[in-house]
Amino acid sequence: MVKTSLSVSKVFLAQRDQMFHWFTVCFGGGIGVYFLLPRDLSWFEICVLGLCCAVVLLLIASLPVISQMCATLLLAFLLGICAAGVRTLSVAAPILGWPYYGDVQGRIVAVDRSANDALRITLEQVSLGKISKARTPKRVRIALYGAIPQGVLIGRLIQTEAFLMPPQGPAEPDGFDFQRYIWFQQIGAVGYTKKDIVATGLDPPWFSLFWAQRQERFSQMIRSNMPDDTGGLAAALMSGDRSYLPKPVIEDLRRSNLAHLLAISGLHMGLLTTVVFGFVRTSLSLFWPNMVRMNAKKCAALVALVALVFAAVYLMISGASISTQRSFIMVTVMLGAVLIDRQVMSLRMVSFAALIILTMRPESLFGPGFQMSFSATIALVITFKKFNSVFPHRWTWIKAPVVLFISSFIAGAATAPYSAAHFNQISQLGLIANLLSVPVMSALVAPCALIAVLLSGFGLEWIGFWGVDLGLKWIISVAQYVASFDHATRSIQMPPWYFVPAFSVLMIVLLMWRGRTRFLSLPLLLMLFVQWNSGHRPDILIEGNGELVGLWSDEGRVFSKPKGAGFVADIWMENDGKVWPRTQSFQYWTDDTIRHFWSKRDAGKTVVCSEKDIIVHKIDLIIEGPCKVFDMQRSETGSIALWLNENGRIETIKTAKSENYQRLWTR
Repeated sequence: MVKTSLSVSKVFLAQRDQMFHWFTVCFGGGIGVYFLLPRDLSWFEICVLGLCCAVVLLLIASLPVISQMCATLLLAFLLGICAAGVRTLSVAAPILGWPYYGDVQGRIVAVDRSANDALRITLEQVSLGKISKARTPKRVRIALYGAIPQGVLIGRLIQTEAFLMPPQGPAEPDGFDFQRYIWFQQIGAVGYTKKDIVATGLDPPWFSLFWAQRQERFSQMIRSNMPDDTGGLAAALMSGDRSYLPKPVIEDLRRSNLAHLLAISGLHMGLLTTVVFGFVRTSLSLFWPNMVRMNAKKCAALVALVALVFAAVYLMISGASISTQRSFIMVTVMLGAVLIDRQVMSLRMVSFAALIILTMRPESLFGPGFQMSFSATIALVITFKKFNSVFPHRWTWIKAPVVLFISSFIAGAATAPYSAAHFNQISQLGLIANLLSVPVMSALVAPCALIAVLLSGFGLEWIGFWGVDLGLKWIISVAQYVASFDHATRSIQMPPWYFVPAFSVLMIVLLMWRGRTRFLSLPLLLMLFVQWNSGHRPDILIEGNGELVGLWSDEGRVFSKPKGAGFVADIWMENDGKVWPRTQSFQYWTDDTIRHFWSKRDAGKTVVCSEKDIIVHKIDLIIEGPCKVFDMQRSETGSIALWLNENGRIETIKTAKSENYQRLWTR
């Protein structure tokens, strides 16, 4: 017993130098647990939790070493819960309580594109007809199908007639929670308009709109200097504005596993810092040899830190995506490490960046941008620390091609599980596409983009944009060619809800835990993937408002009607891992025991049913018989998933909403 206790203590003590990483992991764990709670914490409860954190902090110094480590991790966990609670309550805003059609007035604060490729605007300072101010959402998002004013849209006061509705819950239980996602953007209603947009004025820009307007103008400048076939992609890469990115290009990039290029990564920011750092250090070493004694490396780092002011401007103009924030923080930490003689490339800077981002925006933990960005960065940092120790400096001439292959493979392998979990597909030719495209992006597109920005003040930006256009044409052609193969991607079914958090924790243990016990995570990882692959999709799916019923068959998901609820139908098929034409799927609906009533023409109809029948309706019916009835007109469960036994009877029912889970965004 004593030996076992000593061995356990030894294992835990071996993690002492990794405590900062585990602090960040536990902080993220606290955030995850908060969003699993059945209800939100009040401000009073958060304050009590904060006092508990203060008590733990005061007691840490007086505890033994192992107890100190456990108390530190407990502190991180509680702080994560507090951060998520504060963020959730601080963004609280009204949500539209019912469908609305009528006048909509407001100020445009964001422009993007919807899933069906329509231009979409986000409004604030909203006015909705006779709805009181207390019940009016702070922000609404509207897809545009009418005439749109020309020029800069952000900051304009507009008026139109639109159809709005409250944000909908998950398309199926355990699916993507759109309500929670949009809650943190303070958007309380979504909809569309087919009327023209009338500009009624222009609001004086204030701080938040100032950067949004700069982003829009920057995007317009890029597109005005580029051909139409590459201008939208260039604007997405350089400014983060995807409003003019053609949908076919997005689909080709996804099928070829090149969609990660759309994220504003650290490429431009890292390139700017590297150029400044390298130029200053080389100049000092060549022209002032005595500066070597004064450490030209530190002088160059100091100048590069000053250049980060321009990088901060770019961060704001590009929309400050998760990957850009990560890059900015990491570059700052790296230069600071040079100044204080610390290791430059380490996992500490990755953990530090994650901790800052999660503190500011805890909800980003669930986004594919955060997960894929940090998984790729962690994998690359760990890989190249090993790589540099294997390859001696005299072998520098073979490093470049090896680094290209390894970085493409490692980044793709690290992000593939998250990409598959979020987007239900695996790119089977992604490595080839990345090997052909990433070098062009790094060596041509990114440097030319930087040159274009630097020369824009002299009217010579066309020089840089020529190189950007040339590189992007190559990348688009590679994406189109790879995506043209029938087996370029493979669709897979949606994983269990616990896959992403469990996979993340097990991979972190495997990569960061000190000692042989870390290999215990390997069989658990294997079991996790086996469970994903062997999972059984719901036999019946019911849309939250009763608009559609989907039945699983040998051919795939078949639907109760040929049209309507198309967005939900597409999500169901993607989650099934089998996408096929909607009209074809309706033709295979042959089950007479599942009956769906959705048309107003059937209102008041008498339905006679047996014990085996399942009735789904969203209208008033007179039902006679012992059948199972799902009245979606009065239901507050949201979407419903049903699993049947061998006799065709309902075995398991799962709902998207429940009485035990009442959060601010579900009310």
